[in-house]
Amino acid sequence: MRLEIIDGHAVGFDEGPHRYFIDGVEVPSVTKIIGGGKKTYYPQEAAERGTAIHSITARLDEGESVPGEEGQPYMGWLKAWSDFKRDYQFRLVAAECMGYSLGTMPHAGTIDRIATVCPPGGEEGRAIIDLKTGGKSPDHVLQVADYERLVTKYPGEIRWLMLVYLKNTGKYSVEILNRSARLMALAEFSKRQGEYRG
Repeated sequence: MRLEIIDGHAVGFDEGPHRYFIDGVEVPSVTKIIGGGKKTYYPQEAAERGTAIHSITARLDEGESVPGEEGQPYMGWLKAWSDFKRDYQFRLVAAECMGYSLGTMPHAGTIDRIATVCPPGGEEGRAIIDLKTGGKSPDHVLQVADYERLVTKYPGEIRWLMLVYLKNTGKYSVEILNRSARLMALAEFSKRQGEYRG
């Protein structure tokens, strides 16, 4: 189990069954709340691919080297991530960092990236970035919007909430949530919290 002390609270994550704990008490994940308590099932190959790409990109972002044979099956997705980082002048703050909320319904999640970026034609600022290696879903905006509330370990204004969709073709697309989209997503997330029966 992975464990971090954040603001005096022990936040744990057991990756196998995908369970989070705050101070030893199990709490739902962001994605479990969004899914109404049901586990989201992905085809095994897609789930393994997403896990591998998240792990490899995090290690690369943190300056580690990745053996060629490990990255070879994912070269298209890795190129897409590399191109995004170049195009958005990506500077890492944190990778795969846990966050939590003790609000109305305590819950936790893992934020893919916190980084300083400068979107083409935009202004530089801190971003929460959620990487996606599959298709788009309307629920993705709920996930990244709630992550903004979970970030306490890395203080600073969050200017951008981004979903970065990586393709095996080496291409990427970016969805940036504006203020209105953030507020609508948080309202929908709060509604799902109220309906959650985990």
